[in-house]
Amino acid sequence: MLSREALIDTVHAGDCLEVMADWPDGLADLCYVALPSPEEWRWDAAAARRLDRIQRQARNLGHDTVLGLHIALGDVGTIAYLAFVAERLPALKRVLKPTGSLCVVGDTHAGHYAKVLLDAFFGASNLRGEIIWGPCGTEPEQIDSHHSATWYANDDAHRTDRPTPVVIVAADGTQGGSGGALALAKRVIAATTDHGDVVLDPFCGDALAASAARELGRSAIAIDASAKAHSAGREVGAPLRAGARTSTFASRRPRT
Repeated sequence: MLSREALIDTVHAGDCLEVMADWPDGLADLCYVALPSPEEWRWDAAAARRLDRIQRQARNLGHDTVLGLHIALGDVGTIAYLAFVAERLPALKRVLKPTGSLCVVGDTHAGHYAKVLLDAFFGASNLRGEIIWGPCGTEPEQIDSHHSATWYANDDAHRTDRPTPVVIVAADGTQGGSGGALALAKRVIAATTDHGDVVLDPFCGDALAASAARELGRSAIAIDASAKAHSAGREVGAPLRAGARTSTFASRRPRT
């Protein structure tokens, strides 16, 4: 098993489900999950296989939620998204400290479904806050479309109070762009962690969350299946070291 010290400030290539298999429990203070919108997910043979695995995992805390939503929604991208997340949440929960929290970033299409799934895994009472990020209309309170960052405490016994929800508007007045995503990541990390804490980004993309964590004085651990993302993690303001599994990059793609 890899030690905590060996994992701090590293970037790893591959599917987080496999990469984290030999990681110690209670490693991270925050897990920051930002995945593509369900609108970008397709229902295909791989999604059907994931759903079948969830159906056979009766102990998976998302089992009933995913299957129930599948009955309601049918074979759609949203279910492909939820099955993918539900298959990985047990591992993400395991590597969180009891005092840690998990944050999922979703858009108007995903946020409410993700929240139902997180309720099943962490308990509705452990919902600690929600940040809304999006462009405003002519009136300050009007938001036409948005992303939401919802975070949950890992353990009810260790739950701590956090700030009330706030609204962030991207500096350029638009929802898209890396500037807004970076501002959102900074706000979430600042609100849910302290200096020196460990932030895990299991789907790091262009490593914005890792960059935000390092800038705020946190340690970062990043994972992604994309070679481009792996390179980005090594080029952030305070570069991350290559993780132990990067040599097998080509063979480590998300489980289908």
